[in-house]
Amino acid sequence: LAGWSLPISPVQILWINLITVTTLGVVLAFEPTEEGTMRRPPRLRVEPLVNGALLWHMVVVSALFLVLVFALYGQTMASTGSEQYAQTMALNVLVMLEIFHLFFIRTLYRGQLSWQSFKGTRLVWVAIGVVVIAQSLVTYAPWAQQIFKTQPLSLVDLAVIVMAGFGFLMMLELERKVRNRVMSP
Repeated sequence: LAGWSLPISPVQILWINLITVTTLGVVLAFEPTEEGTMRRPPRLRVEPLVNGALLWHMVVVSALFLVLVFALYGQTMASTGSEQYAQTMALNVLVMLEIFHLFFIRTLYRGQLSWQSFKGTRLVWVAIGVVVIAQSLVTYAPWAQQIFKTQPLSLVDLAVIVMAGFGFLMMLELERKVRNRVMSP
């Protein structure tokens, strides 16, 4: 609609799905149960799996992903004029957002980020390490650059990507605080 090319190519989309589902998604299955889980009432059999709160979370996260990816893609296109570099930036920011979302989703019911949220389990950090190493290869290894049509990013751009991830996490936490305040009696 904006007259731009896609910020991420189809092969890059496949890569994101492969790397995040097989690492970050699977690691959640091995997470310890959140404190207070057994004190929450069970979901009613007639209640849908995706309730209003979860649907709202999906909409908020999707909107933030879109805004951040397109904003960084557009800014990078404007500053570099290189579609391949801008796509590499978008690819890396999307993976970074997935990593930061993992920290948020681990505390979905606990209600706030804490040191425990970031500390995580050893498996969480192994999965994040695997993602970072694999993503670094896609971005910096010449053979992977050929396959994924990527270019090496500067340290400044890497810092921007990490700050975007941290900003995303803070926006989610702010949304949770507002939602909890509005929803509490």
